[in-house]
Amino acid sequence: MAVASFAELLVDPDDRLDFLEAVGAAGETPHSLSPQETARRMGGLVDQMSPEDLVSNLSRYCHGFTAMLDDIVRVLEEVETPVVGQCQLRVLDDDLNMSALRSTWAFDPDGKITVGGEDEALLASRIAELVSTVDFWELMSPRYTMEETPISEMLRRDALMDPAEGFIADTFRRPTNQVSAADMAALWELVEEVETSRDRPILTRFPSMNLALETLWTALDDTYGQARFQGSSVRGWGLSEEMESLATQIHQCLEEVDAFLQASSGIKRVEAMLADFVQTEFWRHRWRIYEIWVLVRMMECLSAHGAAIELHDVSDGVWNIRYGRATTPCAVAHFDSGDLDIYYQFYKTNDRGRSSMPDIVLMEGRRAAAGALAVIDPKHGRSYSKGRVRRTLRRYSKEHGAALTAVVNYYPVPGYQFDHQADGVRHEVLASDVQPGSLATQQFELVLAEVLTSRNYRRQDQDPTNRSVTR
Repeated sequence: MAVASFAELLVDPDDRLDFLEAVGAAGETPHSLSPQETARRMGGLVDQMSPEDLVSNLSRYCHGFTAMLDDIVRVLEEVETPVVGQCQLRVLDDDLNMSALRSTWAFDPDGKITVGGEDEALLASRIAELVSTVDFWELMSPRYTMEETPISEMLRRDALMDPAEGFIADTFRRPTNQVSAADMAALWELVEEVETSRDRPILTRFPSMNLALETLWTALDDTYGQARFQGSSVRGWGLSEEMESLATQIHQCLEEVDAFLQASSGIKRVEAMLADFVQTEFWRHRWRIYEIWVLVRMMECLSAHGAAIELHDVSDGVWNIRYGRATTPCAVAHFDSGDLDIYYQFYKTNDRGRSSMPDIVLMEGRRAAAGALAVIDPKHGRSYSKGRVRRTLRRYSKEHGAALTAVVNYYPVPGYQFDHQADGVRHEVLASDVQPGSLATQQFELVLAEVLTSRNYRRQDQDPTNRSVTR
């Protein structure tokens, strides 16, 4: 996937704003950004983004989602039961290999993606330092000598009979510059090797390294040309220690460049995988994954209070969850003091025929005054204003009369961060930023723990004053 084409994947304004927030480009008041401004910032950001930046930023963008997947899979693996339904969240290769997904996508959002153990700038600087510290001309400077001519050779032979003619023979010699044939051959081999290394299209992605290799090649090629023009090659001389040392250093740099580029191709593969992932139905329907995550987190809270969780509608080791109009529980939490039926997409109608379908409901199934203990409605969107979710909260509170009624939003919304109202009998919670690892999630789970404890849904050995939620 080309870097520029990534902008085409995120056409929804909310998705674009999510990405800008993930990479810290949304500013201090992201909710005030118009769709037009969001698109403008997105385009400018992508224009400046290298493939390595894209991979790192995509991992930040997907991190919250992958953290939810980790929670869901971890809990279900404990009971060896994957989950299917309209989300198709299965630990099977024919749907989606979750183990591969978890290892591939759950990057540390603060982690830096590196390649080959060597940063591009560091490797480029090492090559540049090599060019600046080696005196190439001194390395290959021709040696000044006096070469015999045919006349001087003739006089030199005669000088055996007359020493005076030896002096005359010296005057007929000619000056010449000579270089080692072995050094010249080694230098030309280095010129060709560096040219081969820099003649790769992938290097256009690494301008500093490309420039360093270009500078090295130019220095070697110029030195070879000058030595060949100004000197004559002498085959009798062997490879100098200086040339051997230079060749060793250059070969080491080229090996590190190869390792760097091979590792960078791995980044390219991850980049393509991330791009494919954000185009899947699985990603586009992540609001359903959020609902299941809230459901699973609630089950963890119940388990922490001593419940034994029994999943319903398990077939061939797979938990099948129906999406929409559920009239039977998808699970039961068994406490010593009674059972809680767990509903996903709970559906009922009132006397006037008006329907109500909150996402998650805990029903006190076997108690004499059976009713809802908790009604939780997860929201996954920035467009849920405080007034809108407040009306939903009040309606569900009135229709179900639960001890706890809550509307929680995955996204942080300035209008309602964490609003908890209680009258001693009933609790109402309106919260945003309820997502993996957030303070709002901890606060919400503490309220749920308080409600469970007040109704005696707890371990018999649990201290009622200890309202912490364990994992």
